[in-house]
Amino acid sequence: MLTKRPLTIVSGARGAQLPIQPGMRGARAKFYRLFTVVLALCAIGVMKLIAQALKSFKARKQRDPTFSAIRSGHNVFEMRVRHFETVVKKRQHTVTYRFCPCCGLILEDEKFSVFGAAKPPDRACPRCHAAERLRRVCTLLADTKRNVEDVGTPWLQPPTGLNRPFRLLSFGPHPQMEAEITVMPNVDHIGVDYFYPGYKYSNLTLHADVQKLSFPDGFADGIIILHVLEHVPDLQQALGELSRVLRNESGWAFIEVPCASSDGFSTKDCRLNTAKERLTCAGQHDHVWRFGCNDFALQLRQYFKKCDDISGTFGWLDSKVFEGIKINKVPLYLCRN
Repeated sequence: MLTKRPLTIVSGARGAQLPIQPGMRGARAKFYRLFTVVLALCAIGVMKLIAQALKSFKARKQRDPTFSAIRSGHNVFEMRVRHFETVVKKRQHTVTYRFCPCCGLILEDEKFSVFGAAKPPDRACPRCHAAERLRRVCTLLADTKRNVEDVGTPWLQPPTGLNRPFRLLSFGPHPQMEAEITVMPNVDHIGVDYFYPGYKYSNLTLHADVQKLSFPDGFADGIIILHVLEHVPDLQQALGELSRVLRNESGWAFIEVPCASSDGFSTKDCRLNTAKERLTCAGQHDHVWRFGCNDFALQLRQYFKKCDDISGTFGWLDSKVFEGIKINKVPLYLCRN
């Protein structure tokens, strides 16, 4: 006498069997078949995504100079700018470019993203979110000849005669710039911030108050402090601390604040009680100063031996490259002791 066997569905190469009893017919059997098909399609999709990611990584490794820069010990920002110059020369000049030297992104006939509370267009890199001030500093670090002309060494080269890496102190460091500089050979990057509520900080950033730094005199070979001092109540104390921790002679500091460049504009003290009052006075609720550019430059020169506006020193760049980076015209000061 013939007996009924449970129906099975074979799934996969080795035949994982899903038993279906004689009573499991119709909708339940269809569900098991559909589940098996969906599972197989998901597995295929995951394999394709992995293959695509590997292919993309290999392609980026071939075209992005970051990898070869790290291996060879060269300045990654310089190699990216040179790579973009090559791209511009090889392709048609009718193309409008946008280029971020901080992460290496090249856009063709596209604009940058919006940035800030007012969300003006064409300002921030869509990949690493670097705004104009950060792209400008990344570009300056690519100009290795500039600092050689001034003091005899490139920007991030360790001081002559000292057996230690270059010490770079960054206030409010941008995550992309911080990540790139951290992996550079012979550079010790120290990122610090006050950890003001409402902002994001990387795990590499340490807490510090620019008004009272714990670093010894002459500790830093380089300082980057962009759009930080407008948040600081005791500006004179902060400038004194920056000058104190900066190495004499060969040390350098990049200092930038939002400021009004008109001759008749004087710095406004916006150290007021409420966020609404500060917003009206300074244009942002957490700003306590509204700087006039000329006033701020005079204040810097009270604490540093030399401070020059270097916002216009990009003549070494091809005009198409300079246009693609899209750098603002707010004064950027290079200060030395």
